[in-house]
Amino acid sequence: MQTGKNKIVLSTRREIHCMGPSIGLNLTTPPGGWRITTGYDDVIHARADGSWLDDVLSNAEAREIAEYMIKAWTEYRDSIPSDP
Repeated sequence: MQTGKNKIVLSTRREIHCMGPSIGLNLTTPPGGWRITTGYDDVIHARADGSWLDDVLSNAEAREIAEYMIKAWTEYRDSIPSDP
């Protein structure tokens, strides 16, 4: 996955236009629902009650974004000094 000023390019060559780039994950109701967002109000992928909404990502694309975010958050966590 590559990121640019206003887009994310997945390994499938799919381009997702976004603000930043900024990727977010929001939990929704009912429990188990979630949304992948790319800025203020742009949902690129959502699942609630087992249904897929908005711009559907393949399972591989969704996993690629998840792996990218896990890596980013892990690097962020590891950069925070421990309290004495």
